Amino acid sequence: MNELPAIEPSVETFFWLSSAWKNGWPEGWVKRELFVESVQNQIVDKLQRYGPKVSRPYPALSEDIVSRLVEAGAIKTLTNPVSGDYHHIENTKLTQYRNNWVANDDLAKQHSAIGSRLFEDIFAVYTAASGNAGFRDGGMAEAAPASDRVVKFSDNSAPFAEAVSRLDDFLAVLDSTNDYGEMTDPEIEVAKLEVREIAEALKSGLGRPRRLWNQAKSTFGWIGTVAAEAVIGAAAMGILALLYNLLKVYL
Repeated sequence: MNELPAIEPSVETFFWLSSAWKNGWPEGWVKRELFVESVQNQIVDKLQRYGPKVSRPYPALSEDIVSRLVEAGAIKTLTNPVSGDYHHIENTKLTQYRNNWVANDDLAKQHSAIGSRLFEDIFAVYTAASGNAGFRDGGMAEAAPASDRVVKFSDNSAPFAEAVSRLDDFLAVLDSTNDYGEMTDPEIEVAKLEVREIAEALKSGLGRPRRLWNQAKSTFGWIGTVAAEAVIGAAAMGILALLYNLLKVYL
């Protein structure tokens, strides 16, 4: 039996075509973990009819869905340097994102032609294959996503070289500028330490992309907020965008 592709793309299409995408979102500003949990709960609830081998929380997929919604502005973010990220759903942008996603997804187009029978057939195949000795993974098991594994970055690429150069330039500015916005002396020293740690991790050529991205998001998001009126504040947000474009292939 040929190995099946991962089940997650089918689950994600199911999520956006069912009512799961518009139900269960937390109200007000809440921690990121509650948003991820709400996606997991909706997936489990809506997939129950297909049996326990399909109806699972899919933590990596749920994280990815929330991250893409944040990137699209459908989930707003406030970051506290101590307690982390807080999210708030933007219903209009959520609907726009969902409609655009469905319009461009190949499996969604097949579902439009075939109907609900499509998912019944797909998930029946995965359920049957999960008990077959020739079925190695095919997405039925939650293998560690690439973002949580140690990977070798493309250290000979132009984007990698630019990111390293920008980090070095930013560290030089942190050491020489007199304009730190609202940052206190202790905060400046902590910023230098954290940025240097990120730069060294990237230069090593090896790392866990999700950890590196979360660290960069926390550090540069914090600097960009506290030093918003200073040149380093804008520079911090520019580096954050650059690092996202570099790392997103692994996330």
